[in-house]
Amino acid sequence: DTAGIRRKAKIDADVEKLAVTMALSQIERANIVVLVIDAELGPAEQDARIAGMVEQAGRGLVIALNKSDLVGNDAAKARLRELTKDTFHFLAWAPVVMLSAQRGDGVDRLLDLVDNVAREHKKRIPTAQLNRFFAEVIEEMPPPLHHGRAVRIHYLTQATTRPPTFVLWANTPDGLAPSYKRFLANRLRERYGFKGEVRAVGDVLREQARFMVRCGMDAYMPSDGST
Repeated sequence: DTAGIRRKAKIDADVEKLAVTMALSQIERANIVVLVIDAELGPAEQDARIAGMVEQAGRGLVIALNKSDLVGNDAAKARLRELTKDTFHFLAWAPVVMLSAQRGDGVDRLLDLVDNVAREHKKRIPTAQLNRFFAEVIEEMPPPLHHGRAVRIHYLTQATTRPPTFVLWANTPDGLAPSYKRFLANRLRERYGFKGEVRAVGDVLREQARFMVRCGMDAYMPSDGST
């Protein structure tokens, strides 16, 4: 609940640091995180920072705008939705719900979303199905050349769930551009859902599904070549 984590201009830095540390501790303990934001204040930079921690930790995420009954008319709520979309543009996969905890409005919807995200978080796609899908994707848009050399992706499998993590084999481990990784993650999400969490090739994309690149029989390697 970020209501206790105020904008920097409003609270002492040490108190804010403690609040963020406590939030991070709770994120590490959770499978699915509900980021509760005061709808009257609207989302701010600190909310985006906390959401980024959730994404980096590989947790499922639902964004809840509490006190939405105090926002006003439909036009004001539409502006709030747009501001939320802009603030969390790097987390377009995360569902958003407007609610009033005091009145109970939207709470059932929130719980339904948490259940849905939890199912997505545990989803596993059979390898044969993944590779049929992947063949279609590569035919539609092959990976860009890397230093004039074709990048050949041989195989894709889902290594783990919570979060869904995908591993692929390629002839050039560091040859997949970040834009192509985002393309792959987006296509996976379009086909299979994965609302609330997905990571992708080599590094964690601003979405939900991790990909790592493996070259031949070597150990798993991040796409940047680091160990």
